[in-house]
Amino acid sequence: MATACTETREGAGHAVQPQLMLVEVLDEHDRPVAHGQAGEVVVTPFHVSAMPLLRYRTGDICVRYDGAMDGGGGGLHLGPVLGRRQQRLKVRGTTLFPAQVLDAINAMPVIPTFVVVCTTDELGGDDLEVLIDLEGDALEACREHLRSTLRVAPRITTLPGAAIETLKWPRDSRKPQLFIDRRERTHRQS
Repeated sequence: MATACTETREGAGHAVQPQLMLVEVLDEHDRPVAHGQAGEVVVTPFHVSAMPLLRYRTGDICVRYDGAMDGGGGGLHLGPVLGRRQQRLKVRGTTLFPAQVLDAINAMPVIPTFVVVCTTDELGGDDLEVLIDLEGDALEACREHLRSTLRVAPRITTLPGAAIETLKWPRDSRKPQLFIDRRERTHRQS
């Protein structure tokens, strides 16, 4: 897909070259999404000498834009990748991706350390909890920022920084684990 899309400007998404491939952005029921809506990117490459013509489900979730975008011409544009289909969270009716949650938290300079934990609630939906080392006005500012940025208010639990660091750096890990997925396995596959 890399040769069929060109980045319009850094981080703004990609202009699709329609002569190289057909790009569709589909919802959960395999219906095309409207302009400005997010869905899974499905591609059909042209100029392939083999038959039959194949469609590929990329698993990437992007926003579809019709018409001109900054730095690009008309036609179909894909916004930046929001996440992967299997990473999608549905928290009280709002669709989120781990990267969105982490970006919202990282946008606040006052937060020293945090971990996001996703579990399955009693109704089988996703439940999001932010473990954070904040108190008082900073905690309330964080709560309000997350509610306005994510369009849903995750539970916020305060813990000492040492406890969060223990969760963040599991034994034998060289990378911090900022998002911990503890959802039931059958739930994640759907």
